Amino acid sequence: IMKTKTILLSRLRLHFKEADIIAAILARTKVIRFKKGEVIMRQEDNCDRVGVITKGVARWYHEGGPQENSVIQFFGVGNFLTAPYCFFHGEPAYGSIQALDDLEIYFIIREDFDAIGAEYPAFLTHSYAALSKLMMQYLDEKNQLLRLSATDRYLYFQEKYPEVALRV
Repeated sequence: IMKTKTILLSRLRLHFKEADIIAAILARTKVIRFKKGEVIMRQEDNCDRVGVITKGVARWYHEGGPQENSVIQFFGVGNFLTAPYCFFHGEPAYGSIQALDDLEIYFIIREDFDAIGAEYPAFLTHSYAALSKLMMQYLDEKNQLLRLSATDRYLYFQEKYPEVALRV
């Protein structure tokens, strides 16, 4: 428990310097555990929570259609886990998220997220900035990967996600 709390706190401290905001987040955060193979969010679901992974790896992937099972993104320890467009705009998710290992995530639901924002406006400013930055990094990474050959993409995958690469 101490190690997972340390991971959560280190991620929060990257974005929030105010001890009262961190305390408010921790008071409303709930740990949820998923078994390997469990689906955390299905394509077309509404995403009403955001969290930090403290144990395990998850994948965000397409279900059905021409992109069946194509991976959108992997998430590991210390990563925020959500579908940002879905969380912030209430749109259905365009992919599913599945635990590739036993997974532990500290989640906060949208209602609590909004309550903290009402009490601490700086929370919303920092949260939107952090999640926007993550989204931009994701888009930049995807655009860079599209320019690479299949071999170079595979080598990148092995380097960036060694815990997943060992399984394929």
